[in-house]
Amino acid sequence: MVQAASEIHTIEELFGSPDLEPSIPPGEGFTPSQHAEDILLGEVDPEAEDESELGQLDQGALSPFEPFQPRPGSRPVTAIDAGVIDLGISRTGFALALKAAVVRQDRAGYLSVLTVGPRVKFVAPDNRAELLRYVGLHLTEEGFFVTKSEGGRLEIKKGATEPNQFKDRLRNFIERMLQLHELRQLQGGILLIDGALTLRTYNTPQRFMELLGEAARKANSDIVGVSKKSRLTVGGVHLGALLDHDGPDAGYREIIRADSASSDAESVRRNLGVPFVARFTPGGYTFRVDVARQSLLINERAVLGALYANTQMTLGYPNLLRLAHIHAAFTKAEIIALQVQAAHDYQVHLRPSEDLSVIFSPFRKGLGGY
Repeated sequence: MVQAASEIHTIEELFGSPDLEPSIPPGEGFTPSQHAEDILLGEVDPEAEDESELGQLDQGALSPFEPFQPRPGSRPVTAIDAGVIDLGISRTGFALALKAAVVRQDRAGYLSVLTVGPRVKFVAPDNRAELLRYVGLHLTEEGFFVTKSEGGRLEIKKGATEPNQFKDRLRNFIERMLQLHELRQLQGGILLIDGALTLRTYNTPQRFMELLGEAARKANSDIVGVSKKSRLTVGGVHLGALLDHDGPDAGYREIIRADSASSDAESVRRNLGVPFVARFTPGGYTFRVDVARQSLLINERAVLGALYANTQMTLGYPNLLRLAHIHAAFTKAEIIALQVQAAHDYQVHLRPSEDLSVIFSPFRKGLGGY
């Protein structure tokens, strides 16, 4: 991997380097993805869980239920989240808006927020491959998304060409750069990540996840991944029901993987940490929580205790991650302004989005329809 002066600089290069910009004819039509009244501000899913790991965990077992034991002592905690949204399409390309937030809580409990963006990125046929090469390069593997022909021409690998895949990859790239940036500054703290700590995913090379672990170890810090959404099952029982028989108390169970006793080290190397099922508040929601202990704490349970003691919860969800999500979200007014900015920056002609509702009137959703 090419080591940049700063991961923040690497993110800025994604938006500022001429080599990563498309050639769009001035005046080309640009159609917003949705009419302003139809914009839905939905969730952006974290990186998908690995199917083989899910299968392995389903065949595993749960350790006995343990109530949370707050660990004495304050630790700094940092949470990161990133968002992406479609802005519109041109004749051959499309525009995305990306935004990220870092919420830091120091040992005294004071909060600070770093926001990145919102920034606009136009993706077109002539810059798609170079964008993915750049992303892969800074995620430790230049050829992760592209291949290079004998003549030096970049070709996108199969399964990496759809607009939604670009959304996932660019959002994930920004989030991963910020994670590494924060770990290199966080001393004796906890980094909160939205999603699992799976090593093998479509958007992140295993080596980069290992690099996060190494950075945490150097800083005597730990990484905790909390999944808002998860397809996890254990013994065929879905995540939300795994603690149903343990009463309403806040607590957790470790997921003991089926092959954890295997002598084949590779067979258990699917996660940077140890997976748990946790409920952070009495009667609250149940989450998948992955704990990568890289500090001098005695075990992963001690890390959970430190997190529990240093983080407020909102309906059983870590409030710092909630705040990071809020600061990384887009408002409707912001989206409309970014659509105008995209048209201005790339000198394209903003044209009204198509409204086909008149064809189906009065049998349509909204305004009295069904």
